Amino acid sequence: MHRRRFLAAGVASTALLGGCLEQAQEAQRVIENDDGEDSNEETSGDSGGDDGEEGGLRTVVDFEPASLPENLAVNEDGDVYLGFRQVAGDAVASVRVLPAERTDETDLTIEATEEVAELPAGGGGVTFAPDGEALYAVANGEDTNAVYRIPAEGGDPTVVASREEFTDFDAFPDGSAFLTDVFVEEDRLLVNETFGGTIFEVDLDDDGEKDKGAGGEDGEEGSGVSVWSNDPLFDAEGDSFAANGVAELDGDLLVANSTKGLVARVPVEDDGEAGSPEIYVEDEALGGADGITVRDEQLYVAVNGQNTIRRVSPSKEITTIAEGGVLDFPSDVIFGSDATEEDLFVANFAVSSPEDGGGPRLLRTSV
Repeated sequence: MHRRRFLAAGVASTALLGGCLEQAQEAQRVIENDDGEDSNEETSGDSGGDDGEEGGLRTVVDFEPASLPENLAVNEDGDVYLGFRQVAGDAVASVRVLPAERTDETDLTIEATEEVAELPAGGGGVTFAPDGEALYAVANGEDTNAVYRIPAEGGDPTVVASREEFTDFDAFPDGSAFLTDVFVEEDRLLVNETFGGTIFEVDLDDDGEKDKGAGGEDGEEGSGVSVWSNDPLFDAEGDSFAANGVAELDGDLLVANSTKGLVARVPVEDDGEAGSPEIYVEDEALGGADGITVRDEQLYVAVNGQNTIRRVSPSKEITTIAEGGVLDFPSDVIFGSDATEEDLFVANFAVSSPEDGGGPRLLRTSV
């Protein structure tokens, strides 16, 4: 029986590289040119300008243009981990860490961060194991779809679940599974696949590795990988990204669908199985929803194609926390640890920079 309490928030990813960058740029153009219907959105009055004032977005780290920070995780000490699609000068993905004592500084460079591990091209979501001693990350390059475990102190990543294990399902007859994010519980991972609209379950053993005896049917030994939930709410519209960022709300799983501009809620039953997904919130103001996080029943959304950060109240009122300015295709949001709990960190993925865009950065604001 799986425990219902989620132990660490996953981080979201639009998971874009190579030809997928062009898809992201086209998605942004579509969103910008779509008049759509009136949304349920209110503006907070904070433009998100890089003015250093309380509530405004501050640049913590300013990266070189060819570096693409996409995902965020924070440990209990307040260290901020960044998952990079690529780092300037390298063809590989990277996980890097910014020490907690430097997160209140501004205008740092990549030298202020330390590399934890390299991943194959196409690195995606990154999140902490329950014991805090390791991270899980996904990669989604053409030949690198897999989930990896990385020692938190650094070291070589090991494969927890391979590409073949995710594509060996009827949902992917052409073997084109594209992993975008990973969410961790005490004894399993929930892994998003965006084009097939599927959430996979990867059972873990006591050492945090894949439980190879789990996942089978009728008492047979399985691979440890199985389909947890597959629903039209997770589907893409056309050749674009759908199931994306994940977060926990009152023991249930929230899943952002980028192209449909909605966040679905998946009930988690007492035995750990998925209930029937339903729409939690849907609005054109969420078109391009990417990374999501929850604090005090409030949902925070990085809306990449609209260069905004939105907040959704329990009554589904949508407020703009920041927009424009230095925001440049924001792909993830996450709150700090107890020491920096008022700080909301934002990853500027910067794959489709407007003329006045901020470029790839780690940003911080007070909420």
